[in-house]
Amino acid sequence: MSWKYVEIVKSLLFPIHKNEKKSFTLVFLLYFCLAFIYNVLRPIKITLVTSASHAGAEVIPFLKIWGIVPGAFLFTYIVTRLSKFLSRESIFYVMTGIFLSYYFIFAVFFIPYNESLSLSGLANYLNANLPSGYRGLISMIQYWHVSLFYVLCEVWSSVIMFMLFWGFVNEVTPMESAARFYPLYNLGGNLASTLAGWLLLKISKLEFQLPLFSKLNPISNFSILIILLSMAFGVFAIVLFRMIHSNARFDDEQQSSMKIKTKKSSFTLSESIAEVGRSKYLLFMLILVLAYNLVFNLTDVLWNQEVKNYFGSDQIKMAGFIGEVTMYKGLFSLALVFAAQFIIKKFGWRAATCITPVIILLTSLIFFPLVYLQQNKFAESIILDMFQCSLAWIAVLVGGVQNALARGTKYSIYDSTKEMAFIPLSLDEKRKGKAVIDGIASRIGKSSGSVVFIILLPFCSNLQSTIPYVAMISMSVTILWVFAIYGLDKQMHLKKNSSKLN
Repeated sequence: MSWKYVEIVKSLLFPIHKNEKKSFTLVFLLYFCLAFIYNVLRPIKITLVTSASHAGAEVIPFLKIWGIVPGAFLFTYIVTRLSKFLSRESIFYVMTGIFLSYYFIFAVFFIPYNESLSLSGLANYLNANLPSGYRGLISMIQYWHVSLFYVLCEVWSSVIMFMLFWGFVNEVTPMESAARFYPLYNLGGNLASTLAGWLLLKISKLEFQLPLFSKLNPISNFSILIILLSMAFGVFAIVLFRMIHSNARFDDEQQSSMKIKTKKSSFTLSESIAEVGRSKYLLFMLILVLAYNLVFNLTDVLWNQEVKNYFGSDQIKMAGFIGEVTMYKGLFSLALVFAAQFIIKKFGWRAATCITPVIILLTSLIFFPLVYLQQNKFAESIILDMFQCSLAWIAVLVGGVQNALARGTKYSIYDSTKEMAFIPLSLDEKRKGKAVIDGIASRIGKSSGSVVFIILLPFCSNLQSTIPYVAMISMSVTILWVFAIYGLDKQMHLKKNSSKLN
């Protein structure tokens, strides 16, 4: 067993030729910085937005529908417009500058004047005229500057990391090098997640006041420090991107890689959707992507609310705890990056792919009852007698474990097996399938979780009351997810047998 792990590590860490080391190192560090910014700001944005008002995590579904989705489309449009008269390098500087500028403005100007900037008058009017289920929407509008910070932190991953970074890497990396480099870039992302979580946990335990913000409360000082730290990594990322483009060897490799790229076939979105609709194989893959994003986002919102309820006004401990979960997610992902190849070879594609939904299903069977039973004093007393801790803390802990395991397996085994499923397809099926499955289905899955809450909240009045319905939807979709894996496994075997006969 240990020898197999050594071989896996060697295959990951020593595929780089001497003349590639400089360009690889620069790109690796660039992705590390971009991933660090996303992971270190994630606990801050969750803490600030859920603590801004009494709405708590009810604001998150509204932010995802009315903030993140339009924001992603807006920035995608901006990038496409800029691409008509700016170089790829200049677009990276402009877009990164926009994000970092708002982070700076938010930290230095908006946080110190948080209450003055809130639209309290409008919020009072909306509270008087809208049902209580719309508290999240009202909170989103009232604390617009915090909402915008949340959106820009979330859109950072889709625009800066995926669109600009991975778009750049895909353009300049020859096909024969991608298999060697891409796992290492993802390794850098997991290392960044681990470091970000560890730093948040350590800083949350310190008592400090920033010189220029000594009159502000502890959470403001903590948030400002973390945001300024993320900006330092952002500036370093810009420097790295400039170094990449000034690296003569990299430019030579880039030119040669561009020459060997094949001409892409053109197809419309409607043709891609029609292709997925005709293919059982692609439909099963579509269910896999939709299911993960829907189920994870449903439980994530409830867990965020539980964390907010448990830590109450101690926002620094809340951010530190979410940071700790982020750290364990990174560590778990790192372990699975090395174990994924062994698991797939030893147990097969189907068993490896089932790991994520089975983990979510088993932890959900514990998490949902724990959250629902918190109003039951009898259940609370039994848990207190048995475990010497509150039901709320166990719910927060189980939700944190689920969050770390679900995201950890997603970034290692789930993503690997999903990409493996594309291999037996024809080139045309791959391109059309990816356009729909990776481009559209993931966004729809994330949004549909928020849509569920937006539909339920006006009738249920708060998140606690939605739990029976959310649990039923989550469990049903997870079971459907497992059936889709079995169906896709059969389709993969049929494809492979068909190709052997041909």
